[in-house]
Amino acid sequence: MTTPISDKIHHALSQIDNALLAQDIWLILQEQKFVGFLPHFVVQHLCNKHQITPQQLSLQLLPIAACYATTPISHFNVGAIATGVSGNFYFGANQEFCQTDIQQTIHAEQSAISHAWMCREKQITDISVNYTPCGHCRQFMNELNSAEKLQIHLPHSQNNPLHQYLPDAFGPKNLNIQLHLLDQHDNQLSLNSNDPVILQALAMANQA
Repeated sequence: MTTPISDKIHHALSQIDNALLAQDIWLILQEQKFVGFLPHFVVQHLCNKHQITPQQLSLQLLPIAACYATTPISHFNVGAIATGVSGNFYFGANQEFCQTDIQQTIHAEQSAISHAWMCREKQITDISVNYTPCGHCRQFMNELNSAEKLQIHLPHSQNNPLHQYLPDAFGPKNLNIQLHLLDQHDNQLSLNSNDPVILQALAMANQA
């Protein structure tokens, strides 16, 4: 039987030392039906009320983000928070799939960045994650349009530039690729339809 996300988050809140902050986070996530997203004005409100920085808040939220993980293979939950240039927080967690190769796993950093992309975020400024990014995720983040300035924050080590984890990196610039991950893009595809499902699929295809 699958544990409801609300129960997982309620349990994870015990890892936040500040009980009042934990209560505020619970009320906000509950009101938004646990979609795993904090708009910039909510982030700022929590930071002002509890006298913490957005970076500190993102680290506090990592146990909550990890609740969204699906790990039937490894049983190892990773949570990530991607901070957009807008100031929005996008939650992400690792997703594993049974009866297929473990290489098909979606890693937490990928999940958070994809979440931001689906919300049409223009750039990622920071990634907070509860474990050091693996080599796969380091290369994935190197594809971002903000890779050169991206900051990585871990519970035990903050304010680390991505290229500290990926020295002598090889990326889009080495291949003369001008369009990077999260750059605004339109494939200019069109279909004659009023079906909202088809129109949504078309919108996603144009962003791809």
